[in-house]
Amino acid sequence: HNAFGISCAQIGTIIGVKAIFYEKNKSYFYNIMLFLSVFTTFFTGSRNAFLGLVVALIFTCLYKLKSEKKKISNGIKYLIVLGVSAFSIIGILEVLGFDLARYDYFEVFESGGSNRTYLWSLVIPLIIDKYNIWGYGPGHYCSEVIVSPLVGRKYVHTHNLFIEAWGELGLVGLFVFLIILYMAFKRISSAVKFNPNLFVLYALLVEILTNGIGESMFSDIVMWILLGFIFSINMNSSAIEK
Repeated sequence: HNAFGISCAQIGTIIGVKAIFYEKNKSYFYNIMLFLSVFTTFFTGSRNAFLGLVVALIFTCLYKLKSEKKKISNGIKYLIVLGVSAFSIIGILEVLGFDLARYDYFEVFESGGSNRTYLWSLVIPLIIDKYNIWGYGPGHYCSEVIVSPLVGRKYVHTHNLFIEAWGELGLVGLFVFLIILYMAFKRISSAVKFNPNLFVLYALLVEILTNGIGESMFSDIVMWILLGFIFSINMNSSAIEK
């Protein structure tokens, strides 16, 4: 359900950017598609995917307000409407008998979030002790060999983007990865000033990194394809505008 949730969140992010930024003449259609995407992501049961989608949509709304130089009060009003709508929908779902305990993020954090925080409490000291500089090797196979014995069950990765980068390639690889992310954010934030259509890449990057709080996107090709798209942008302003 996590892989399906990630796919739904990415599709929802793309539809959300179109609904919020571009398709005013088709806003009714795209709003319906966005609604379906959000609830499909919700019902997959993937907390990280749902959180990533929500953060990406809020980021898109706030960026639009900023780019159009609207007052921040408008953004606050929008977020209030969004929050009231979300709580209303949650109330309706609870009345209908849906178990929403899985989305209690405070409870998830306190309880260890499907053993994620417990896993991190074990793997981080091990990385520091034995693999801090160069890591234990690239790929989910190497992670599985290290992580599974720690928790006594099969785990193919560390369930965190940055811990995975650190574990696989050590501090050296983590440092390089952080530089790549910094350059990607700097590049796409400059590019969207000339061509707002590129904002979909910006929103997807935010969604994937948010999702990466509880999932390992480091060995997933989707994140690297997205980074490849961002770095392939011709930063000549005339080319970007086209």
